[in-house]
Amino acid sequence: MKNTNSVRREVDDISKNEEYRVWIIKNKEFVKLKSINYDTQTVDTAEYGILNFDEVNISKYIKRNDIRGNKIFTGDIIKAKGYITLALGTLDLEIRGYVTTYKGYWIIKDVKTENVFYLKDFEEIEVVGNVWENKELLKWVKKLL
Repeated sequence: MKNTNSVRREVDDISKNEEYRVWIIKNKEFVKLKSINYDTQTVDTAEYGILNFDEVNISKYIKRNDIRGNKIFTGDIIKAKGYITLALGTLDLEIRGYVTTYKGYWIIKDVKTENVFYLKDFEEIEVVGNVWENKELLKWVKKLL
């Protein structure tokens, strides 16, 4: 038997915190997420009602804002500046990548080098787009997923 309490709690968190956004693939737009049902693999949106997982992309707010105050979500394309400490010293980095998760950590996947960096290592982050609206980057990201 599935644990419906965990699904219910997830639905409650969404309505209270608005920590998710949904990209409607067919209409190419973001809409407000009302709930996620993992049992039926559907989402309920304010604008389009209930949609299947294969009709949408779900982004989670990472509880961090960029230098302009914009919320950062998974799938956002960002420019980031920071310092990485290595055995030989500190390296000043500026990268452009997209935000995702890896083993519970928020990471940036650099689009140029395909290197992975921890988001926490970057002080200056600016959201410049997202992988769903930038078709060129979307093709590259799909190859990696």
